[in-house]
Amino acid sequence: MLVFVFISLITSYIGARTVFVLSKWKARVWLIILPAIYYLLLMGVFGFLLAKVNTTQYKSTEVVPGHRVITSVDNLFTVKLPASWTILKNLNDEATIEIGNLEEDVYCIAFSERKADFEPDVSIDDFYESVLSGTSDAVQKANIKRLPPLSSFKLDHRRARVDGELEYNEITYIIQIVETKDYFYQMVSYTPKANAEKLLPLFDEITNSFREL
Repeated sequence: MLVFVFISLITSYIGARTVFVLSKWKARVWLIILPAIYYLLLMGVFGFLLAKVNTTQYKSTEVVPGHRVITSVDNLFTVKLPASWTILKNLNDEATIEIGNLEEDVYCIAFSERKADFEPDVSIDDFYESVLSGTSDAVQKANIKRLPPLSSFKLDHRRARVDGELEYNEITYIIQIVETKDYFYQMVSYTPKANAEKLLPLFDEITNSFREL
């Protein structure tokens, strides 16, 4: 496209010099050089904005065959997930990661919560219970099952499974709260209840790949 722009500028220059009596250098400045600079700047700004939008959403790089590393929009952590999963939008406006597989109907969202935004005495257990309470309030017939911690995951964390109904559809949430020095991280994966047994080991795999940056 850039080639065609310059061809059009040169054609305009030749046409103007043919029809009108113009200074060669003034014609080149006004009809070729300045428009070329304008187009280059315009394309540079557009490219910068496009790149910024893409990196603001997510960064994704292949690290091992069949898997990717996804960086949260706030650049605070990464997770590794199956290649069959994709980056999604509009699952939750406040989520720092929105991923899943539409065909398999499985999804995962994550949130970063600064400890400084809470009272100093709020513990991981307080935060965990608050999340479970909010999740159970959001569904009907909620059934909470607290899960044991993952032995392979070294950061302090809490896990739970919440089964319930959402708009008359049975749904299962797998919730994990991770505590680091400055943040509570909330990871929520969900799927129709019929898929729950398939989702749990996959979610554990994603959880084990969590890395704070």
